[in-house]
Amino acid sequence: MQDMFELNPHELPKNLSEILDRYAKEWDFTYTMCEMMLADVRKIGYTFNYGLDSTPYYLRKKTKQSSGPVSSKTLPTNQTHHVRNHCKARQEETTNRRTRISRLSKP
Repeated sequence: MQDMFELNPHELPKNLSEILDRYAKEWDFTYTMCEMMLADVRKIGYTFNYGLDSTPYYLRKKTKQSSGPVSSKTLPTNQTHHVRNHCKARQEETTNRRTRISRLSKP
């Protein structure tokens, strides 16, 4: 899939081009600015990535895949067991970490 940031502005849909123009005028390379622009482009069906330098890249049309967390209800039965075990292991890991921290912090 092509990065739409690399296209000429006249090749982009008008609503997307207007959003990008607005942010180009006031861009200050912060995570907040990336998050605001990402929220605006998501409203019209697009998304992009951005890195540690707060530079957006890989602008593309959103796919139909769900963007939310994986639920055991949406997985085939053979994968449900794996998800439950993974969640249980993370809970145990968090509990163990809290116990270690509380033991270390006490005099």
